[in-house]
Amino acid sequence: MTFSLPRWVKGALLVLLGAFLWGTMVVFTKGASHLMPLTIATVRVALSTASGFLFFSLRKPSMLRIDLKDLRLVWFFGGFSVAFLYGGFTLALRTLSVATTEVIFFTFPLFTTLGGALLFREWPSPLQVLAGFVILSGVACMTLMTGGEAESTSQRSAVGLGAAVLSVVGMTMQSLTSRWNGREKRLPPWTFFIWMQASGLFWLALAKTFLEGWGDLPTVSFDSWLLLLYLGVVTTFLGYGVYNLGLTFIRASTASMLASFELVTAVTLAAVILKTPPSRGELWGCVIILVGLCLSARGASEAEE
Repeated sequence: MTFSLPRWVKGALLVLLGAFLWGTMVVFTKGASHLMPLTIATVRVALSTASGFLFFSLRKPSMLRIDLKDLRLVWFFGGFSVAFLYGGFTLALRTLSVATTEVIFFTFPLFTTLGGALLFREWPSPLQVLAGFVILSGVACMTLMTGGEAESTSQRSAVGLGAAVLSVVGMTMQSLTSRWNGREKRLPPWTFFIWMQASGLFWLALAKTFLEGWGDLPTVSFDSWLLLLYLGVVTTFLGYGVYNLGLTFIRASTASMLASFELVTAVTLAAVILKTPPSRGELWGCVIILVGLCLSARGASEAEE
C-alpha cells in the first residue's frame, strides 16, 4: 500500500518551498544594492536560464525541445511576465522604499484570483477571497508599521510606481500562464519555465542595451557575482521553477496567496542570521499573513473536495 499526498498538498508544498527560497534573498542580496537595476535583473535571469539549459542538457535533453509554434507563444508571454516581473521589481526597489514596493507587489494575488476566475472559471470560495484580503492586510501591517521604512510623498517617483505596477503585471502573468500550461498540458512544466526565462532574458537584455548600456558589467566585483549567482540559480531557477511546478497541481489564486510566505521567511531569517530584530509591525504582519495562509490552504482543500 503506497501513500500519496493529495494534489493540492503537493502543489502547496512546492509553492511554499519556492516562497521560502525567495525569502532567503534578504540574507544574500544586501551587497548587490549598488548595482544598476537592469544589471541585477538581466544577469539574474541569464544565470537562471543557463542553469536550466545546462542541467537538462546533461540530465534530460528532451525537456529543452520546443516547436516553433509554442516558442512564439512563450516568447510573447515571457516579455510580459518574466521581464516585467524582474525588471519592474528591481527598478521599483531602487526608486521606492521596500515598504511601498512590497505593498504594491503583493496586490498580485488579488489580480491573479480575478484572472483565474475570468480565464479558467476557477472561482474562489468566500474563504479564499477573505484569505487574499487578510494576506494583503498583513503585508501592509508588516511594511507600513515599520518606522525605518517611512517615506514622504515627494520621495515617491512616477517611474518607481510604474515599475512596481509592471512587477505586479509580470507576477500575475507568470502565475496565470503557468497555470494555463499546467491545465492544458501544452508543455512539460520545466520546458515551459526554461523557455519563458530565455524569452525574459532576451527582452531584459534589449531593455538594458538601450536604457543603461553594458559599461557597468566589467566593474562588477567578485563578491557581487557570487550574490548574483545565488539570485540566479537558487532564488530564480529553483525558486520560481518549483513555484511553476506547483501551479500544475493548484489554482493560480491559491499559489499566489501562498507566495506571501516569502515575507515571513525573510523576517525570520533576518532575525536569526542577521541578528536584526523584527519590528512590532513585522511581527503582527507575520501573524496576520500566517492566518491568511491557513485560510488559503483550507480554501484550496475545499476546492479539491
